[in-house]
Amino acid sequence: MTEKEIEQELQTKVVQLKYLEDYLQDLLARENLLITSFNDIENAEETVNELSKKSEFETLVYVGGGMYVYGRINSRERVLVNVGANVVIEKKFNDALTFLQERKEEIKRILNDINQQKQQTALAIQKLREEVEENIRKRQSSG
Repeated sequence: MTEKEIEQELQTKVVQLKYLEDYLQDLLARENLLITSFNDIENAEETVNELSKKSEFETLVYVGGGMYVYGRINSRERVLVNVGANVVIEKKFNDALTFLQERKEEIKRILNDINQQKQQTALAIQKLREEVEENIRKRQSSG
């Protein structure tokens, strides 16, 4: 390999390495968002369970700007559920709980996929780093 070819290969691998590192950071950010969403769903699930057990329930209601007011919930029949794309439908408590459990399972599947992608990306990064180091050694020995 000529010095120019070694340099070109090194630059290509460095660009690939940067891309993979950025991709890994994106996967980590997506993972964090999903974990936050999962925890939010678990909190909703717990609240709906509590609501279904009591005839009346006192809670804090967020009104915006970091402010809350006390509120009393006296309906045990139904809850409003955002099913996506700003579509909200009314569901019975049991149906709402089923919906939440299905969303949790979906998030678990996505998290599993992300975890596999993270592992594959980390391996690819490690391999590329080794190749970059090898190219640097070649460049130094030929120069």
